[in-house]
Amino acid sequence: MAKVTRAIYSDRQLQQVMDDFWFNHFNVYAAKGEVKWYLTSYERDVIQPHTLGKFKDLIEATAKSPAMLFYLDNYLSVDLARSNALPQSAPLDRQTAADSDGRGLCRNNRRKNKTAG
Repeated sequence: MAKVTRAIYSDRQLQQVMDDFWFNHFNVYAAKGEVKWYLTSYERDVIQPHTLGKFKDLIEATAKSPAMLFYLDNYLSVDLARSNALPQSAPLDRQTAADSDGRGLCRNNRRKNKTAG
């Protein structure tokens, strides 16, 4: 209800429409694990500030947000201590987390290297 009220009475209705568009475009499933706890901050801190800005900044912010990391199961591939500070943190070091437990983005590369060698 707050979204509708904000959209109707806002002096920036174009921004509200674009907020809704990008939030739907870069959606995350609320019922999946920890995502529900990140939804409010995802829209407020990730989508809204980049709505009328550069698309590249919006993509980077959504890709680094904890909500998207949990939605895509990429939290298995990053150091959770660093991902809690996202999207303001430095670029992700996926290799570190993947090396520590054998899971994540680098596991396929490890498998390829073992079979190639």
